[in-house]
Amino acid sequence: MEIGVAVRAQLDRVLGRLRQDLGFETLLLARLAGGERRIEALSVIDGSRTDLHVGHICAVGACDVFRATSFEPVDTLSAGAHKPIPASDDGVVAVPVTLSDQRLFGMLGGRVGAPDEATRIGRELQGRAPLACVGLDLLFAEDTRKQAVRGLVRSVIREAAFQPVFQPVADLESGQDFYLEGLTRLDATVGYTVPDLLSLARRVGMGAELELAFIRSVLAASESRFGHVPVAVNLSEETLLSDRLAPEIAHVQPERVIFELTEHAPVRDYPALREKVAQYRAQGIRIAIDDTGAGYTTLRHILDLKPDILKLDLAMAARVDTDAEALALIRFLQAYGYATGTALVVEGIERDAQVEALLAVGVRYAQGFRIGRPERSQMSG
Repeated sequence: MEIGVAVRAQLDRVLGRLRQDLGFETLLLARLAGGERRIEALSVIDGSRTDLHVGHICAVGACDVFRATSFEPVDTLSAGAHKPIPASDDGVVAVPVTLSDQRLFGMLGGRVGAPDEATRIGRELQGRAPLACVGLDLLFAEDTRKQAVRGLVRSVIREAAFQPVFQPVADLESGQDFYLEGLTRLDATVGYTVPDLLSLARRVGMGAELELAFIRSVLAASESRFGHVPVAVNLSEETLLSDRLAPEIAHVQPERVIFELTEHAPVRDYPALREKVAQYRAQGIRIAIDDTGAGYTTLRHILDLKPDILKLDLAMAARVDTDAEALALIRFLQAYGYATGTALVVEGIERDAQVEALLAVGVRYAQGFRIGRPERSQMSG
């Protein structure tokens, strides 16, 4: 469990207890950043309706809890940490809360059920406010790290600090390209590999945005060099389901596009994913499942999505010319391909002996350094 998740779970318990004990209808802990506040924890009385939720952001002046303090200088609030702000006429009580170094974090407060008791409730909230401050340093540090990651990802996208490269998937029988896989290489100045940066981006909700930037780059570069050769773009479930994907590919002939679905986590919504795959397939876009036999790519994944192309994980290909059982499994998957019209692609082919073994069991398509290394297009420099 991430530190932030654990801290927020603890805050939820603390706020729930404070709300019940002190008589609040709504009690929230909000962080102050610039002229905005963000709700970090929230407790509301059962059955009540509210538009508030954890993560809700609004201007300080639009928040009841902050409104009474919106014209107070920050250093005054910090110096008065845990001292209640005078209750408003409509029963809103607030207490400033700080980090361990006395920097202002934000406010703890809300609307009480008995406005005439607001002053007394404010004093009691003052005494118990330190309970809500436990873990705020960790929460603040995690949020700071996330802001840094968001800044890095935005910078990579804005400055196009990456280059598309293309690796062929070959037809072993004809020697021609079956299609090209569009990959991405980050500039050395970024300091991360593509998988590591994507992992960080997903943790801060920017995974799809980064993948879409890579897709734009791959498609633009492929058009300048490869003509009508189909090109595969890598994308996750999140990006495939995103409404922002369709406009990115609208200018490309559908038969030139292959969606290569990669999985970094279990699929969250198979019905939605199946529906979206069917929509794109109806347009003429083919679907490939990457890394079959590894990670979260399961037999259910294959049966539910019915891919046009099945890519076998390179760990299995490494043994194809030395392990009879590995070759038998590939023969089984090739039989599945014959029966369903699914093209089987074996990744990680580096030796002539591997090519010979694949041809012997009827495998037609392969990818790897023996076939061709990733290379840039003319447009990408």
